[in-house]
Amino acid sequence: MQLADLDDIYDYIQPIPRWLMHGACLFTETEAWDRMVSRVDCKPDRGRITISGFRRPDALKVFGRITIMSALFQHTMIYDVWHQLGVQFAQSTLINIQVSTTHLGSRTLKIYWLTDQGWSKRMRDRAGGIEAIFALIKKAAVLDDRDTVCVITNKDDGSESDPRLVQAHFRHYEMMPHNSKGQNRFRHYHQLVHCAALNSYTPDIRWIETVLGIDGKTQRIARTGQEVYQSLMRLSIRDPRSQHDVTLVVMDKDVAEWLPQWFEPANQVEVTEIDSTGVMRRKGNPGRPSVGDRPMTAAERQARRRRRQRDQPHT
Repeated sequence: MQLADLDDIYDYIQPIPRWLMHGACLFTETEAWDRMVSRVDCKPDRGRITISGFRRPDALKVFGRITIMSALFQHTMIYDVWHQLGVQFAQSTLINIQVSTTHLGSRTLKIYWLTDQGWSKRMRDRAGGIEAIFALIKKAAVLDDRDTVCVITNKDDGSESDPRLVQAHFRHYEMMPHNSKGQNRFRHYHQLVHCAALNSYTPDIRWIETVLGIDGKTQRIARTGQEVYQSLMRLSIRDPRSQHDVTLVVMDKDVAEWLPQWFEPANQVEVTEIDSTGVMRRKGNPGRPSVGDRPMTAAERQARRRRRQRDQPHT
């Protein structure tokens, strides 16, 4: 921390030794790391790396009992990762919470989705930016323009301090932060558009898939699905006295189809696709190539590339 006064780069790397001191497991993409330390690579993106990680469960061994209180805990990243590392979770006998669903009463929950490819900033940009996404949602007429729409975007698309892009498309809007857990100031609203891409970087997703066996869909639910659920539960849907129907627009089909199980009666939850033809352009085959039922490793992808080059006709 003392070196931060000499060069602001130390502000960026300062968390890394702290994470290591607290027993975190860190990982980064080997190719990007090698390019960063290389003295011969002079491309503009040299030095652009991501370092991700998770806290090891070993530090909790000193406690006789650990109680974790979290909504839908079995669908979180900490559960997925620690379960793969051998941690055995059991239902608490001290705090008995059996109800995992929200009763809608006479209300209807309408959930709309835009893509089955896995939402990302890259897909947003290929679609023409967040303005094109907002225009698509407006054209679908799934929202009541007379009522307030809560909106969650990536920070480069808008925030509570800079809502200009949202304001240009939604006459009555309310910006919501990414983390709204425990907040009650949104409970009188009934509409939510969640278009933030909360995925990790692709190399990080691949690492977790390869090393821990947690596939990309499960990771998306544990990140984006969790946050969408938490944000939705800030609205009037959490108030059993409310009579208003609730409308949610999400980007991912996976998330839209995962959410209904947490609300009842089931026949009062509607999941519908918004036609995104001409906006959500598919670039190449979706996902990564696979071998059997698992993704290809980096070595297998490289070997496949060499085979293709070898089999190409020479002129």
